[in-house]
Amino acid sequence: MVTDKADKRVPAAQQIGFVDRLRRAGRQVPQLFVEATDDLRHGVGAYTQLAVAGCILNRPDEEIAKAIATLNRRKVDYNQRRQRETKDKATIQAAARQPVEGLATAAKK
Repeated sequence: MVTDKADKRVPAAQQIGFVDRLRRAGRQVPQLFVEATDDLRHGVGAYTQLAVAGCILNRPDEEIAKAIATLNRRKVDYNQRRQRETKDKATIQAAARQPVEGLATAAKK
């Protein structure tokens, strides 16, 4: 089970409760926590695909968890970088629209 604790579509408490019930029924269900990068914090598809691939390849849970943690770190870093770039771009665009004092006078000389 791949869960974002801040999921706005399916609350983490509901997901954790589901995993707990499965475990009480005797199922071995690892639950991996990630930080989804969409607005609803529900988009865990890439993480789930990685987990399923690891299961199909019969990889140990620890190896799958490590791969998902690496992907999660990369996605979060990428998202933070994009947010900074968007903010910087807006600042640059705003500055570019500001008139420069003395520029018209210098151009006339």
